Amino acid sequence: MENQSLAKRQTAIEALAARLQVSAGQLQKTLQATAFKECKTPEEFVAAVIVANTYQLNPLLGEIYAFPGKKGGVTPIVPIDGWISLMNKHKNAEGVLDHDGIE
Repeated sequence: MENQSLAKRQTAIEALAARLQVSAGQLQKTLQATAFKECKTPEEFVAAVIVANTYQLNPLLGEIYAFPGKKGGVTPIVPIDGWISLMNKHKNAEGVLDHDGIE
């Protein structure tokens, strides 16, 4: 029974692709050419995708991207668009925030 549930689980890229309604292969190619182009290894890419999934951020809208780390590797960065998205998803959000903080 446990093997059946493991077989049904999606990979990180499949989960993100399903949320964005695109194929996993096309999304991976797109992200590797855009928001996650700094990812030099498959492990860095998967880590960035996992962070995007964890916080329900859309890398194609500039809500998260991979930035080269000072000690090698990459660091997932959440710019203002990502923070606005996170704030608007919060249960205590009263309105929609804009870049300048005006509701």
